[in-house]
Amino acid sequence: MRTTMWLCVCACALLAMASAVQGQETQWLQYRSSADASRLDAWSSSRELEALSERPPGVELPEFKCDRPLFAQWKTEMVPAGFLWLAMDKAKGKGSYDLLYLDSDCDGSLADETAIAPHRTDQYRRQFGPVKIVFPGEDGPITYHLNVTRYTYSGDRAGIRAAAGGWYEGRVTLEGKSLRFLLLDFNSNGAFNDLSLHFSDMDAFRLQSGDDLLVRAVGKYMSHAGKLYRMEIPRDGGSVRFVLAPGLPMGQVRTPPGTGHVAFLGPMYHHRTDPDENDLCQLAAGTYTVEYWNIERKDAMGKVWTMSARESENARPIEVKAGETVDLSIGDGTRADLETTKSGKSYTFKLKLVGTLGDNVRIAPKDGQSSPRLTITSADGKYSRPQVFTYG
Repeated sequence: MRTTMWLCVCACALLAMASAVQGQETQWLQYRSSADASRLDAWSSSRELEALSERPPGVELPEFKCDRPLFAQWKTEMVPAGFLWLAMDKAKGKGSYDLLYLDSDCDGSLADETAIAPHRTDQYRRQFGPVKIVFPGEDGPITYHLNVTRYTYSGDRAGIRAAAGGWYEGRVTLEGKSLRFLLLDFNSNGAFNDLSLHFSDMDAFRLQSGDDLLVRAVGKYMSHAGKLYRMEIPRDGGSVRFVLAPGLPMGQVRTPPGTGHVAFLGPMYHHRTDPDENDLCQLAAGTYTVEYWNIERKDAMGKVWTMSARESENARPIEVKAGETVDLSIGDGTRADLETTKSGKSYTFKLKLVGTLGDNVRIAPKDGQSSPRLTITSADGKYSRPQVFTYG
């Protein structure tokens, strides 16, 4: 009897050890949808869709009321074709595009779809959704929602934008604590586990405990409370699993003196940190773009200036290798690009500061905002006038 009890105790201990190594169990999330997802903290970046006037070949279409319907492809990896067709019509045959057809059953046809009226209209926009889409899945159908906007502004500014109308949320347990977790299809392509070097192509999550809020891009790992966890998120986003990941190969990034805060974004994880007393940041080995940085410096008069930058689509990545230190080239070397355009007798000047990594840089005094100035002087000196740039 004692031998049996001893074996049971050993078995339980081994199971506990295995559980500690494997990490937590899969934690299931609830799906939500809304026409105003961004107001519910379920924000996403909308995608511009190319509006086409020609009818797509091979696609069955409904009977339109107007002579010139619009068509567009919404890119999504959730269907074999890589996109779904949508069309816009005019209810009265003229005026604004105020009817939407979307291939909601993913069968490649619009003829079997019901016209959708906008839920909100104003002088410039017609907003549709959330439109329910049912993706095919290996384990059964997958529900998703999409919000679509037809906008028309002054001049030739008109187009179609699409944004995620659904998200996942729930209470998750991490290190014995219950936290609110939101999983967001930030790039609005139907999937919830996209990894990228750029914000426009990644997904995101929110982890909250009271007033403590963590907002990060989805990665293979997550940095939380000084620890790294492997994140396991399926493509359809219905669950999450956190597994403690000690022993990851680490490297170092050396920042210029005066760097106050820096954030790295990549498929490995999204990490925001402050350099240590040696101007070093510890980072898991991998490829990253610098999402954000700021540096404070004093000029000859003792005035403190802040230089900061955010990641752009043209930002060049950095490679962090295990056991090595890479120097981060930010701050020094920033250049000013001046663009000039002419319209009739008027000229427009646009000043842009570009960092050495291709990021968008901004410089301002710490105690306020100071706009750059441009003085235009004619060749004979008879005309000389300073111009003040405004931010925006």
